[in-house]
Parts: sequence; structure tokens; C-alpha cells
Amino acid sequence: MNNNIYEDLLWLPKPSQDFSRILMNASKGNELRELANFSLDDNQLRRLYKKMQSLQNQGCSLFPLNPLKMGIVSNSNSKLAVPALVGTALRFGIDLKVVESEFNQIAQEAFSSESTFTGKNLNVLLVAIDYRGLPFSPSPGNKEAAERNLQDCLKYTTTIVRSLITKTGAQIILQNIAPPVEVLFGSYERRLPGTLAWLISNFNRELEGFISDNTFILDIEGLAANVGLTNWHDPTLWNIAKLSFSQKYLPIYADFVCRILAAKLGKSRRCLILDLDNTLWGGVIGDDWA
Repeated sequence: MNNNIYEDLLWLPKPSQDFSRILMNASKGNELRELANFSLDDNQLRRLYKKMQSLQNQGCSLFPLNPLKMGIVSNSNSKLAVPALVGTALRFGIDLKVVESEFNQIAQEAFSSESTFTGKNLNVLLVAIDYRGLPFSPSPGNKEAAERNLQDCLKYTTTIVRSLITKTGAQIILQNIAPPVEVLFGSYERRLPGTLAWLISNFNRELEGFISDNTFILDIEGLAANVGLTNWHDPTLWNIAKLSFSQKYLPIYADFVCRILAAKLGKSRRCLILDLDNTLWGGVIGDDWA
């Protein structure tokens, strides 16, 4: 599958060549939403975000957008993702306000008496942890130690989530984990207990059973697999900016997050297509439905 499907959001129409002029003249919430309905890259989403901030600073109404406040706590740099999240939320009719915690302060936010989120009245809290932010301790071939470490990581994660729910009252969006590219044991990597790939695979599989009903799972493992792990990870960008994935995938990452936000606000849609004129399936679907 062509990675550009995800990188360029190819199911959306391309923006007009007059995007810059239209954006400059936009003055209402519905005009910003119309612009967000196109396949915008990271730079265009950033410009949309700045335009939105400018209108808000001028006291302009963003009606009919639905306001929603989201917190982010992460072991990576979330500042690069905020413009993409806010710009993408417009596509779903959402006026998104983002409250960020400090870099790599997950445990502090969860357990300290002082928190960035105190009194912020968050609707949603995104817990964005990658494999570097969990206490994984590989022990290839040692199944007993691997099982202990796996349970420790699950308990650590769920304790953080429960504490954040208690502290903020917000609904949690919790990322699962994209495994790293590097392997030591080739095709046997995921089968050998104690390898990092084994720990992450089992962590993701068991995570669903550990979380509460007030938590959504954001399937980063699936998204990274779709675009390819070697494409998803960018070690240089991690070392320079502490962004846990390639910057070119910020638009699709933001789209995945905002789909959950839209579902929370009741904005998800279903489309039932029936073949009633014998063109594809001989009318079987229509006959069975009737």
C-alpha cells in the first residue's frame, strides 16, 4: 500500500491553489472548517492554527464550532503536535483548546499534588507514551522475568491512567505502543519471551483488559504498521526535538486523535449503501435487508 495514502491524506480533496488567500480572508469558524476539509500538510495546518489564534485574539466568534478542551501528557515533545491537532479538529467542527504538561512529566502529573491540569476543566486527556517512556526491561529467553516486567509496565500505566482520571475527571485517550525498528533475533523476535518486541506486543494485547470504560485506546501500533515502522520512526528527530515519530505523519496522527474527539461529541457518521438495482451483488444485500 502506498504510504502517501496516510502521509498526504489522499481520501481528502487537495487544497485550492488559492489556499493562502482564502485563509488570509477567513473570519468565521465555518470558513476555517471548510479549509480544514482538505488534505493539509503540517505547514498548512500550522498556518490554520495561527489564523484561528489570531481570530480568537481579536474576539471573533468561532460559532458554530463545538468547544472542547484537551490536555496532553507525554514523554515526548507535544508542542510540535498541537498546531496539527487544533487545525485538524476544525475538520470535525471542533474548537479545540490544548493544555500541555511539561516534557516527560507523566508520573509527576499523575501523582504530584501540583498539576498543570488543576482547575482546567478538561474534557479529554491524551496520554501519549511511547516505548521509551515505559519501564521495559528486556530479558531475552527469561520468560519469568519477562512476565514480571510486562505486569509491572501494565500496572504502571493503569495506575497513571486511574490517577489522572481521579485528578481531572477527564476522559482518557491512551496510546498503545509502536515497537522500534531494530531487532536482535530476526523473525524470532516477537516469539522469544523477554525481547523488547515481545514485551511491547504483549503489552498492547493485554492493555485492553487493564483499562477502564472511561478510556479510549489510540491505535498507534496499527498506524505505525500501516505506514511502516522504518517510516514512522525518525531517530534523528527524536534526538533533536524529542518527537517520537516522523514529523510528516503529524497530519494523520492528528486525524486519528480527532476522530475519537468527534465520536465523543456525537459527530461520527454511518453510511448504509444498498445495491438495489442488481449492479453489483444481484440485489442480495437489499433483499436480505428487507
